[in-house]
Amino acid sequence: MAQAAQTVRRVEIPRLHVFISYASEDAVLAQAINAELKTAFSQAIIRTTLDSEIKLGVDWRTRLEEALSDADVLLIVATGRQKLSHSYTGFEVGFFSASKRDREKMRHFGSERLIIPIGILEKIPEALSDIESLNLNGTLTPFLVDEDSRTSSGSWRASRPTPRKTR
Repeated sequence: MAQAAQTVRRVEIPRLHVFISYASEDAVLAQAINAELKTAFSQAIIRTTLDSEIKLGVDWRTRLEEALSDADVLLIVATGRQKLSHSYTGFEVGFFSASKRDREKMRHFGSERLIIPIGILEKIPEALSDIESLNLNGTLTPFLVDEDSRTSSGSWRASRPTPRKTR
């Protein structure tokens, strides 16, 4: 009697896929944002991609395009510093925008796929000015003690910079 072949079904856990786009000059900042996202949301909820995770010997352009096509959110890190590597960030924005025509919604959620620019110490690049963004200006000391935040009991509370929206 022949045994029936067993089919192993792989169940995909619904996670939000965030692709972090950045200029190579801002790699340390992008890696810090990546680590904070993983800490805040857990790898059971979120999956992130950085181009620096592409291994040597891999067809990087194909891998990059696959990751961008699969991503639910394109998070763009912009610091306003003079950079030589902006062309890749621009490619990533263009490719992700085009891929939204093929798949408008997030893979596991009913929401529209998003581009979220974050301007750090500077406004986001003009090319992204039509997208609602988050600008972090002023003193960037999130979660650090603020002496003006001392409570009447003498204890301290954490403070965060107030994000400014731009249009």
